Amino acid sequence: MNVILVECFSDFVYGFISNRNIRIKDALKSFYKIIGYSWHILIGSFLTILLLNSGRFFLEFFSEDYEQLAIFGFYLRISGISLVLFQVFYTLYFKDFFTKSIKVLDSYFAFFLFFILLYSVVSFYFLPPILMLFSDFFSRTYPNNESIFYFLTFFAFFWTSYNLFSNIIVREGFMNRSNVYMLVVLLVFVVLGIALFNKMNALTFASIQLIIGILVVLSQLLLLRIKGFFFKRSLAVVVTASVFSICYLIYQ
Repeated sequence: MNVILVECFSDFVYGFISNRNIRIKDALKSFYKIIGYSWHILIGSFLTILLLNSGRFFLEFFSEDYEQLAIFGFYLRISGISLVLFQVFYTLYFKDFFTKSIKVLDSYFAFFLFFILLYSVVSFYFLPPILMLFSDFFSRTYPNNESIFYFLTFFAFFWTSYNLFSNIIVREGFMNRSNVYMLVVLLVFVVLGIALFNKMNALTFASIQLIIGILVVLSQLLLLRIKGFFFKRSLAVVVTASVFSICYLIYQ
């Protein structure tokens, strides 16, 4: 979303410089339109940071166990490989995000999300042995904290899913309504944090992050469905990942 905001502003500046005959009044009117459109994107970006990108800072507020903080932060970085894959996908198909039909994008998204889900599940088996060869910290902490790795890997899947669908929400002008949904999820986040305050550690917070990730993506798909945009194939992949995640949360 920040990329879109910067692009809008740069287009305005370029247009103003390249056309010196443009009236200042008209230029300012266009600028105010951009600000009005971008305001909801700014709020959405702030909510995204709170819900998906501030886990370590929130855990530091809840816990003074620095080893737990280190475990959470390190495992989150390891799990974030799917976010790197998203950046590659986004770069390759950036234009398609804003020009292709929903039906075509649904096929793109479903294929990509299935690939990320498959990678996430397979990484449970091949990534830890590899990391143990290069990281003494991981070798020492993983046997007692493998559930954190699983939770955060699934969380990274939903974070990636959120990044995909947020582009469609911005494209169709639904950010205002999306922010309302995000505020509801933020309320759930706060309630869970308060309810589990006395039991807070890296494992508990990783499970909360996973729940929030699921809720954020499902709320996006619900909003898009209400607005007439049904990502049928993508929804099937997201629901499958949600079921796997919830089952693991319950039985871990």
